[in-house]
Amino acid sequence: MIIEIIQFVKEDKTNLDYNLNSALNPSILVFETRANGFVGEEIHSKEDYEDALGLERRLQHNFGDSIDTRVETVDEWVMLYVTVS
Repeated sequence: MIIEIIQFVKEDKTNLDYNLNSALNPSILVFETRANGFVGEEIHSKEDYEDALGLERRLQHNFGDSIDTRVETVDEWVMLYVTVS
């Protein structure tokens, strides 16, 4: 399932990338971006946030109850966490 999710995101039209080094738990996938963020001001962009929400909806539609998701922001970064059940 993890490989399928990573491949799905890779083929999706999104700015979020898989961050292999972010997850402490192998069943939690982290996708992140700051493509449109304001780095100097450390503020995330509305576009990146909406991109993450859209990807979250598409993942939930395709993988259903087998995943849990949440979107978080830290400074200019937007992260989508996907927990595989």
